[in-house]
Amino acid sequence: MINKLNKLKLIDVILNRLPGMVYILKETKNNQYEIPFITENCNDIYEITAQEAKDNPSTLFQVVIKEDQERMFKLIEESKKTLQQFEFETSITLKSGTKKRIKVQSSPDKQADGTVQWTGVLLDISESYKIEKEMKRINHHLNTTQAQTKYGSWEWNTTTNEIWWSDEIYTLLEVNQKDYTPSNESYIALISEKSQTIINKDIQNLLETGAPYKHLITLKNNPQKKLLGTGHIKKENNTTKVIGKLIDITEKVNTEKHIHQSELNQEFIANKIHDTIGQNLAVLKLRVSQLNEKELETEQVIKEKNDIIEIINQTIKETRSISKWIFPTELPHLGLIEAIRKETSTITNQTNITITLDTPPHIQTLLEKEHELIIFRVIQETITNAIKHGHPNIIECQFLFKKSTLHIHIFNNGKPINHNTLNKSNAYGIQSIKNQLQRINGEFSIKNKLKPKKGVLACIKLPLP
Repeated sequence: MINKLNKLKLIDVILNRLPGMVYILKETKNNQYEIPFITENCNDIYEITAQEAKDNPSTLFQVVIKEDQERMFKLIEESKKTLQQFEFETSITLKSGTKKRIKVQSSPDKQADGTVQWTGVLLDISESYKIEKEMKRINHHLNTTQAQTKYGSWEWNTTTNEIWWSDEIYTLLEVNQKDYTPSNESYIALISEKSQTIINKDIQNLLETGAPYKHLITLKNNPQKKLLGTGHIKKENNTTKVIGKLIDITEKVNTEKHIHQSELNQEFIANKIHDTIGQNLAVLKLRVSQLNEKELETEQVIKEKNDIIEIINQTIKETRSISKWIFPTELPHLGLIEAIRKETSTITNQTNITITLDTPPHIQTLLEKEHELIIFRVIQETITNAIKHGHPNIIECQFLFKKSTLHIHIFNNGKPINHNTLNKSNAYGIQSIKNQLQRINGEFSIKNKLKPKKGVLACIKLPLP
């Protein structure tokens, strides 16, 4: 049998081993407070002994940060009047300068003399508070980043059917986060019938085969908005989850439509120049060459006739060149890489400049068809400008991949560029190149190089799909 003294000792040991400080706070008749009981681990939190806390209870209140003290005493008063549980979380600054985060919970009881006594526990939550604060910072950064990039993430636990959405998903789907509970059914109800069919098919295939999906989604109430949805399976222990994301690609889709329409217009103009103006010039050349009226066949007339034919020949050549620049007919048939290879070969034959093209295997499959014309034009214009301004005898064009980004380096061993001239409007045709690349989120830079080879390096940077 355990006697009363041993019982008290056992209780004291148990209380002192609890993860926190157990205490009794008692109101006195003169509206002050005393601490009849407090566990020894008070020293671990407040850096004072239990006896010191009993002798001077105000010490525990004084270390609370100033901005929380008024709220603390107000909550104590409310708990005293209503006899409801007292709950309080705050930061404390100890004499040593140490800062901690504490959480207090205590239950009030009215005594026979009309005063109130609280029995409670005080926890040091400094570590968990730091982790929570860091998690909030990370979540804020994530939400801000997703909002800026119009990108949202989601997770579906297929075992429990629980669904989680990031804040940006609600924005992308144009629903109020406070009034909306995410579920597969409510999500399907937000999108167009055509998108519903695609999603149901892709989700079913994902669950059956594990194959990830990527599809285009339009909203029922806003068909102009285009969302790219992706999803893949993730298995953890006995739980299967589908992890996915939604990206607003409305601007990208509209830009690609604009580019496509622009290319159609350019193809039409190129064909018109080639078919109409080119043919008219050819007929004019034929008719001038057939002029053989004897009275006109003076030396002067023959000379003028030959001059006219030369001008027409040059015009026909220029017309073909302009038509080809507006829309290179070989591009749709050969693809970007082979079209560039053919173009550089033509330039080499015409100028005796050695042009090399270095491309990784299968690069053609990674490029977006809608962007090929712009990339072709930019490379063509960069090489033309290098020849015009630098007079090189070697040009090297290299395609590189770096972290889902395509880098195209065009080096020439010609004269260095003048950096003072670069600031002038469209110097070296740079502004024209930058304007074209902006349409496909590309970047362009140019600089002089001394090592490993002396010359000029132009860099084109493009995000890959």
